Amino acid sequence: MKRAALCALACVASIGSVAEAAPPVVVIDAGHGGGASGTRTTQGVPEKTIVLGVARAAKRYLESKGVRVVMTRESDVSVDLGRRASLANRVGATAFVSIHANYAPVPDRRGCETYVLSAEASDDDASALLHLEEGGEEQGRFLNEEAFGGGDTQGGDVDFILADLSRSVAHRESARLAKQIQDRLGRVRGLRPSRGLRQAPFKVLVKSRMAAALVELGYLSNARQGAYLASARGQAAAGRAVGAGIVEYVEALSRRR
Repeated sequence: MKRAALCALACVASIGSVAEAAPPVVVIDAGHGGGASGTRTTQGVPEKTIVLGVARAAKRYLESKGVRVVMTRESDVSVDLGRRASLANRVGATAFVSIHANYAPVPDRRGCETYVLSAEASDDDASALLHLEEGGEEQGRFLNEEAFGGGDTQGGDVDFILADLSRSVAHRESARLAKQIQDRLGRVRGLRPSRGLRQAPFKVLVKSRMAAALVELGYLSNARQGAYLASARGQAAAGRAVGAGIVEYVEALSRRR
């Protein structure tokens, strides 16, 4: 059993050298869409429209740097949360980034933040955001059983070791990706202040097998920040920031390999 486990771990380690030869692929997910509008600016512009504009700007930036981009949606259509991550897995993406905008009952709150997956929300604000973005859907049991090692383990010790290793690597890489993106977002005047990195059990991140992050660009409930994000200038700046953070992550990943 020990020999089989060591061989399996060696196979996982060799994946990096195979992926290095392939051009990087990034999946950009514009949140919401179709009947799911998300939140709105004080002037009534829906989140789904704003984040699609930002996603398109990020795509343009990434493609200008030689990165292949796959979008989960390119128009105002509804896409199931689970299918968004499944698409990233299917195309063998290096990174998956879901783009959203925030809301708070306090109108003066503003700022950008970036999330990675965890079994529990990192704080009350993260918990409230989870309910806002996913309609209050309960995620805990699903995460504990399927994403964090519970449930059926009949696949044997080697399968368990590999699954646990894969989750650890994906979480570490997700944190690196999120940091690069957040650092770039924090430099955009209209998106400040930087509210840092946070964690929450977002369903859209659960089944991602690669580095994955969810971006909250700013607060649409803040009149000034919402107006900025609703503008073509704001969406272009936010898209460039997201794209630049992803490029920095991909380049750093290539050097580590």
